[in-house]
Amino acid sequence: MKIWTLLVGLVLPWMVTAQNAARLDSLLEMMAKEGRLYGQVCLMKNGHVVYERAFGEAGPGRQLQTADCMHIGSISKTFTAVMILQLVENGQLKLTDKLARFFPQLPNADSITIDQMLRHRSGLFNLTAMPGYLPWAYEKRSKKEMLKLMSKQSPLFTPGTSSMYSNTNFILLGWILEEVTGKDYAYNLQDRIARPLGLKFLRYAQVVAPEKGEAASFKADFSVSRNTFPTLPGGAGAISCNAHDLAEFFTALFQFRYLKPDQVAYMKRMEDGLGAGLFEVPYRKKLVLGHNGAIDEFRAAAGYAPDSTLSFALLTNLSSDEMNDVLLMIMDDFYNISWKMPKSIALLTEAQLAAISGEYTSATLPISISLKGSRGRLVAQASGQDAFPLLPTDEPDRYKFNLADITLDLKRDSSGKVTGFRFRQGSGDYDFKRK
Repeated sequence: MKIWTLLVGLVLPWMVTAQNAARLDSLLEMMAKEGRLYGQVCLMKNGHVVYERAFGEAGPGRQLQTADCMHIGSISKTFTAVMILQLVENGQLKLTDKLARFFPQLPNADSITIDQMLRHRSGLFNLTAMPGYLPWAYEKRSKKEMLKLMSKQSPLFTPGTSSMYSNTNFILLGWILEEVTGKDYAYNLQDRIARPLGLKFLRYAQVVAPEKGEAASFKADFSVSRNTFPTLPGGAGAISCNAHDLAEFFTALFQFRYLKPDQVAYMKRMEDGLGAGLFEVPYRKKLVLGHNGAIDEFRAAAGYAPDSTLSFALLTNLSSDEMNDVLLMIMDDFYNISWKMPKSIALLTEAQLAAISGEYTSATLPISISLKGSRGRLVAQASGQDAFPLLPTDEPDRYKFNLADITLDLKRDSSGKVTGFRFRQGSGDYDFKRK
């Protein structure tokens, strides 16, 4: 899913100062302390680190380190695309090869090409969009079982006639990599990507284990998220690494250390906003090429600005709606563009949280919403859905979750007791009463 929302404007010459770094440190420390965002960030210019930090927790009671690995979700597709194009360069595979060469049982396999899969133009149904994908994906699934499921899905469109982002394309491309090379994905990742650059923290299908350097991800209430079975996303989303190695990978890709210039140009060519394992990211009228990722409560964004040879990676592991804002501030800081430090939020006391906590129902919506406190923050959870954080605003008793355009206004009686709230999302406006 493409979720880039960086703003557009004028870019000034890149620079870095100790003052800039200190200000970013303050920003990230505030985010971690107030439970608003955890993660890692690394920025490189021409392959040299100019800023690198870890902030927040890797697991309950364990501080996140820059050497810890985090799942990067769909950024794995960029790695898969690079390795597939290496096979094309070596003459082991052609972009015109048909899917039927490997998996003839899939719909339209005799028409779908490697090129169309790389560019999400195959028309194959997106496996992760199927009803009940979670919790189905929490358990081990065999390749045979997944292929059977894929073969039952109707095509979304005739191959090559449209574009639709589909994880199925890159799961299959990961398997094709294994078929052509006779080696598993993990071996190829180390042999083709990690070893040539000495990337020590690039891993495939790792079980979350903070004590072993594999960070956990946290829900909005700071409970540890359940994880997708490690091998299931395959070439579409099973890689983990740290921010440093991810930024270095993007530098190497655009400096032609993995592929020849014509293959990188192929990756960069966009159709319907999609390249081959890449997106174009508009940042202040400046071209940035990269990808983003999301799996469980991990979120990731990484890319490269060719004009300034600046690569970046921001990895997070706490459910939050502030990741994009923080990324924009980081980018602005190193282009010497003025940015405003977000306001610190006052954490609620246990007594304040207890006075708000409870279950609320609406006469017009068939759901209930529970409000509860966690580490001084207010958290909401609608029935059957994941919890989300509510950040206080300058208005008394008003809270927001910007990512979903939610505003919640508490209602109190004459004695000050919380009796309900007004819930607004988009054009919807609903009253909830305390049970």
